[in-house]
Amino acid sequence: MRTPDDDLTRYQVAPNRMCGRAAAVLRPRTTAEVRAALRVCREQRLPVVVQGANSGLVGSGLPDDTCTHHTLST
Repeated sequence: MRTPDDDLTRYQVAPNRMCGRAAAVLRPRTTAEVRAALRVCREQRLPVVVQGANSGLVGSGLPDDTCTHHTLST
């Protein structure tokens, strides 16, 4: 997991210059880790944004600017 203390720029800025602020970035490596991360987020009622290639075409993979969303980057 990466937090705002780390450099989160690549997870918060899309190529089209849209941007947001993530509370943390989760980088699961297996489906079991994805399942575990989402379980914890659900139990703690933490909002999650799923991010794939971050192509920046529509901005749907970016957190908003509240710094409350957790980005699950595949």
